[in-house]
Amino acid sequence: GKICPAGSTTLSINLSGTTYQWQVDTGTGFTNIVDNSNYNGSATPSLQLINIPSSWYGYQYRCLVDGTGCKAFTLKFINTWTGASDTSWENAANWSCGELPDANTDVIINAGTVIVNSNPNVRSLTLGDNVIFTVNPNFIFTINH
Repeated sequence: GKICPAGSTTLSINLSGTTYQWQVDTGTGFTNIVDNSNYNGSATPSLQLINIPSSWYGYQYRCLVDGTGCKAFTLKFINTWTGASDTSWENAANWSCGELPDANTDVIINAGTVIVNSNPNVRSLTLGDNVIFTVNPNFIFTINH
């Protein structure tokens, strides 16, 4: 799934069975999920992820249906530039998620002018062909991936 940091989404499978168990792999192998403040539906065909922190970028989710694993879903956090308010990177109103991208967010800027007056740290940056992207002097723009 591609969601905003601190967003929510639902992962669903279309496999019939009698038992369902959602699992997560945080980098050390798949483990069973139980319902809690971040998960609902861990024993159903649809798992709801709630208020997911961006630090969970890359976590993989799969469902065991009658003990057999399905294809894994991989979480990615994406924030797209809208430029709805002005040209300022630092204005949350210019971003599809309504907040500034962080170090675990893939950033997409398809069009427009973006002026950076801070020291952002993002996971990745994709710029469209006609984007004007300026990092003003004395600021550093860091891309982690």
